[in-house]
Parts: sequence; C-alpha cells; structure tokens
Amino acid sequence: MQPSTDWREQIADGETERFDKLAATIADIQKARAQRHPMGRALHYKAHGGLLATFRVLPDLPEWTRVGIFETPAEFPTYVRFSNGSGGFQRDTEPDVRGIAVKLVGVPGKKIIHPDAVTQDFLAILSPSGPFETPEEFVGLVHALSGNKFMALPRLIGTFGFRLGSVLGQLKKGLANQAASMVGPTFNSSLPIKWGDYAVKYSFEPLGFPTSEPVTERNGYRADLHKRLADGPVRFAFRVQGFVSEDKTPIEHYPTEWLEEDAPWVTVGELEIHQQASTEEETDGLAAYIESLVFDTWHAPEAFRPVGALQRARNHAYRDSSITRKAAPEPDGTERWHQTSSPDDSAAEA
Repeated sequence: MQPSTDWREQIADGETERFDKLAATIADIQKARAQRHPMGRALHYKAHGGLLATFRVLPDLPEWTRVGIFETPAEFPTYVRFSNGSGGFQRDTEPDVRGIAVKLVGVPGKKIIHPDAVTQDFLAILSPSGPFETPEEFVGLVHALSGNKFMALPRLIGTFGFRLGSVLGQLKKGLANQAASMVGPTFNSSLPIKWGDYAVKYSFEPLGFPTSEPVTERNGYRADLHKRLADGPVRFAFRVQGFVSEDKTPIEHYPTEWLEEDAPWVTVGELEIHQQASTEEETDGLAAYIESLVFDTWHAPEAFRPVGALQRARNHAYRDSSITRKAAPEPDGTERWHQTSSPDDSAAEA
C-alpha cells in the first residue's frame, strides 16, 4: 500500500515558549533527583545494558521507503541501550515503560542538531500509543509522580481534570503487559517522524526469540541480557508504517494507535545485537561509555525529522537534559571504551 503525503503538523502560536517552560520543569526534576542519586537522565534513568550492534539496510525495498540511508543496502556500527522509563532505580519487577535506544554511526550528511555528526538515532518503547493529548499532560504526570507523594493526586487532578480516570486506566493497561526480556517484545516509536515526503512510525520486532519467564529479580533484565547474549546475537526487524489519513493515522493525536490493517508494516532493516563481550572489563567500559551518550530522535537528517507536538517538545527537553548531565559528544567511530568508567576526556556539553 502506498502511503499518503498529505500529512500536516499543527504548530500553535507561542509553542516555543511553552516547550521551553516544560523543558525547564523536566530539568528541575532532574537536578532535584541528583541531590539524592548520581546525575543521570531525567527519564529512562536505569539502563539494563549498553551493547554493540550492527544495523543493516535491506535490499529491494519499496520505492517510497528509499530515503536517506535506506536508499541502498548498507551496514552501520550501532550502539544500543535498553532501559526502564522512570526517572529512578526502580525494580525491574515493578510496572514501568521499557525502552530501546539505537544510535547508528557512520551516517553521512548534515543533521538537524550537531550538523557535522555522523550519527542517527531511533528511540522506541513497548507501547504503540499513549494517553497524553498534549506535552503539558505528559510533563504534568512526570511532575506529579516525581515529587511529594501527598501532592501527587492534587497535581494529577490539576493536569487532567475529569480525564484523570480515563488516563490512569490507559496507563495501567499499558503497563500491565510487562516484558519477560528486553529482547523478547516489539518496541514501537509511538510517535511519528518524517520519511522523505512521507510520515511514518517505526518498530523493532524480535526475530526468532524463545519464550521467557517474567523477571523476578531487582535487576532481572540486565541478567537476562547477559545470559541471552552469551549464547549468541539477537536480531530485530526494523519496520515502518506510513501515514494514510488524518482520521486513521493522525500526526498530532498520540492516543490513536496506527493499526496495521490501516497502515501495513514494511520491513526495511535489521538490527543485530552482537554476542556479549567475553571480558568483564570490556563489558563495563562499553556500558559506561554508552551511558555517557545522548540518544535523541532529533539526531537525524532533515529527511527523518520528528513530527508532532510531543516530538517537538521532546526536542527542547532532551537538549536541556543532556546539557544538565554533561553528556559526551556524538561518536564518530574512533571512540574507545576499554576501561571501567566513562572517559572523562570525552565529557562535554551536548
């Protein structure tokens, strides 16, 4: 099915100022948390592993998908980070958003941010959609749950009003289906990006993964990853589904899931996470280096620009967060990580 190019963003007056304020709220939460814990990401704080991978662009793709790095078959060295979505060290047995962050290295062309960087990022979570109708609702939830627990309910009511019951129900439903392993479920972009003249959502679907028992340990996902990757690599199909129409595949309305029956998936690439490194020193050094990096959907050429209000708000928030924690500069393929801590000489504002 040929997607439509008749998609549009709805950019309201004063949006930049609104999103700057939301980013400042996230940065304040990040700084407050750093008084009790080491400085880290405002969200997706807890990592389950930093891993090496290869991203392959497949041959013989449909014409409409041949954009940027997907124009011809190619391979890119890749960094992968799995994480929980919350802003703290929550047990893996607790309900939470789970995520995958993927950074390709060696991507040519000018980028939207860090124009001379040779990287392109893809971020995804387990849920294909969410209950938030505006960026203010998302930040309002984060703010309510990160502060004084006795103020959580009044803040939630102030943010969602009469919609609170419905929103909490959708959140509970989305968190109820917990992954048994980080390499078992399908991860979804949940928010759209440009794809040349088109707009798409993308996903990472596991290939040939065996079933697993639910995690029962505090750090069960990390242990499972080490166990899986000690036996060999794991692979995901990288798929895209194109915008069809505003009623079936809306750009700005996050709660509406793009259904496969309306927007069929097309596999355009493959992510292969390599077999686990054999030495603990290399494993720890690599994980520490990946923790120092920024993963951001705005690390991309203009042809893959994120679209929609939530994506535009994310641009502000991620930038402030990376500066606050003094993230490392973008990799270029010459980086080394054979040490047990992140390289101090590479730390810089991103």
